[in-house]
Amino acid sequence: MADGTAERGLAHRLVQEARASKNITIRIAEKDLELARSQAGKKGLPYQTYIKSVLHQALMNER
Repeated sequence: MADGTAERGLAHRLVQEARASKNITIRIAEKDLELARSQAGKKGLPYQTYIKSVLHQALMNER
């Protein structure tokens, strides 16, 4: 939207989840982090947002 808020899709979902999310700390292999950063860059996303999205998709697929 013109006011800077997200309307739909991934951005909207991430904004909604950010309001009800909790910060955590995890350890991740350097190679996995490098790969995540590379893949996030190709999609034009910050790597932490990308990792969150990939984790969410994996969890939903396991349900």
